[in-house]
Amino acid sequence: MSSDPVSPSSPTAARSYEAAEDSFDVIPESATSSTFPDPTKFSRCDILIVGGGPCGMVIGSEFLRQGLNVRMVEATTVRPADTSRATIVHSRTVEVFEQIGGTEFLDTFLPKGVRIQGINTFALFGRRFRIPVQHFESAYPYEVSIPQHNTETILQDHFQKKGGKREIGQKLIRFTQTEEKVTAIIQNTETKEVEEITSQFLVGADGSRSLVRKLSAIPFEGITYNDNCLVGEVVIPGLPPDEVFIVPTSGGLVSALPLPTGKYRFRVNIFIPKGSVPGDFNSKSVPVEFFETMLKLYFPFPFEPLDENHNISRYSVHRRMAKTFRDRRVFLCGDAAHVHSPVGGQGMNTGISDAFNLGWKLSHVLKGYAKDELLNTYQPERLAVAQVLLNRTDKMFGLLVGHGFFNKCLRAFSPTAVMLQFQFASFNQWMVKFLSGTNIRYTRSALTTHEDAARLVKFDDQSPHSGTRAPDIEDMIRINDPERKPRRLYLNLSPDYSLLVFTAQTASNRLSPDQIESIQSISSRYHLNPLIFYKDGGDSQSESKSDASSASSSSFNDHVYLDKDGQGHRRYGADELSIYLLRPDQYIAFRAKLQTDEKLQDLLNLLKEDLVKTKYVIEATN
Repeated sequence: MSSDPVSPSSPTAARSYEAAEDSFDVIPESATSSTFPDPTKFSRCDILIVGGGPCGMVIGSEFLRQGLNVRMVEATTVRPADTSRATIVHSRTVEVFEQIGGTEFLDTFLPKGVRIQGINTFALFGRRFRIPVQHFESAYPYEVSIPQHNTETILQDHFQKKGGKREIGQKLIRFTQTEEKVTAIIQNTETKEVEEITSQFLVGADGSRSLVRKLSAIPFEGITYNDNCLVGEVVIPGLPPDEVFIVPTSGGLVSALPLPTGKYRFRVNIFIPKGSVPGDFNSKSVPVEFFETMLKLYFPFPFEPLDENHNISRYSVHRRMAKTFRDRRVFLCGDAAHVHSPVGGQGMNTGISDAFNLGWKLSHVLKGYAKDELLNTYQPERLAVAQVLLNRTDKMFGLLVGHGFFNKCLRAFSPTAVMLQFQFASFNQWMVKFLSGTNIRYTRSALTTHEDAARLVKFDDQSPHSGTRAPDIEDMIRINDPERKPRRLYLNLSPDYSLLVFTAQTASNRLSPDQIESIQSISSRYHLNPLIFYKDGGDSQSESKSDASSASSSSFNDHVYLDKDGQGHRRYGADELSIYLLRPDQYIAFRAKLQTDEKLQDLLNLLKEDLVKTKYVIEATN
């Protein structure tokens, strides 16, 4: 990877480079003024979040879930705009929502969106090609189309329900930091009252023109495309209401994403290369007639007449990334850290993953579960993800929206080439995982332990590797549950690390009391959530009843499960007794399998050593 992923000297960037806009770099006078009023109010909190958008809401909800004292300030006083362009919520983001809010959150969120079933593009002579988006392992094997302002409203309601408050009209003026704290000056935009907030950490989730980033003097390097990007809401009766359509033509590119506001209502983006149309596009307002003309020119489906109620506007596309995501006790996430083209709908989703990643790490440090060194893993993990996405989406956008002869040919022939690629199952699987966000991995993270480094026996190639997203398990039955209700692994994880023990035995061959004690001991000493899995012996009902009756007084049975049909053992490659350590964000941090002449205690000893050395975990004092 390039060390400077957003350099405007790259070939793609040179095609459409535009000088950096002042608003990305200019610091308001109030932040440097020496005559600013003194604060009249003083307060403290664990963490101060600047910015109340989706990223701020997600990290704020995670802090509340972890039991922290959090403040969130937002300079604006108006509700989120209905014209926001972030429409697609990926499968992985839905999983994050489930972790911070449970099924109760999703019961509110999912009905308000459209579940995308496929993505359609068109080859030569109008031949349609469809990519299904359900071929990946997840409890939510689909994309959700929902306007960003709806997502933001649901997140805000959840944040407030859990005890948080989005303090609107509270503007950050400036802040200072020492080795122990951050002191921020906040002003109420209406009353002009000035408050001083002291926190242990500050999170900048205040968008692409982040004041937190500017005050930290962190460069936001990159480019602004000068292609024409238009967006509007269009009723298209002839299209399936749960499918995405992408139409490349020699003159430009059109995408249509279904909206939940009407059965045939779509959010349509038109990307027109610079110089392809006459007129001045410096204004964000776009005449309805012009948008309608361009849509008729590039889009092969009839649509209903447009008017001023169709939220038509122009927007700019940027490709920028902060030089660093951290300045001591100040962190950046979401658009404050990186912005890129809308290809693949990755922007808001990537920012939400930033927030979840940073949220659990800050929480563990503040709760005394981990050393400060844990925070050093945030930037390497998330900057690497942002860098790959920036490079990938930049190349795709540059090729598809470029104005040269080669780009025109590419738009004409690329759908056919893609169609041929999708004849290969491996390419199909890669593309769907990329679109769903489930392919992100942290294999090079300092938190990831590989078998070679830990002197561990290797799993087979089909087993999930350290640093990858852990497979979910759908049919696990808690051994002391008289109703034998099927449960999912993801819904039984905690905000802390989880220790999975696959016994490779049926419940009739229980672990010994000493082995159970060893699991309990390491779990309590290092803040782990243990889950023990027995294989289903074929009569799970009688097994669960007899086993529960044999040890019904043990509260630890809440952590013991029958693995129905051996699904979990297969997905984790546990043909022998195996242990997995899952991070709070469901990524595998450590795995070990029993070798000949080894005991479970040997694996737990290796895990204990790893927790202290590479996971920065602090041993509990009681």
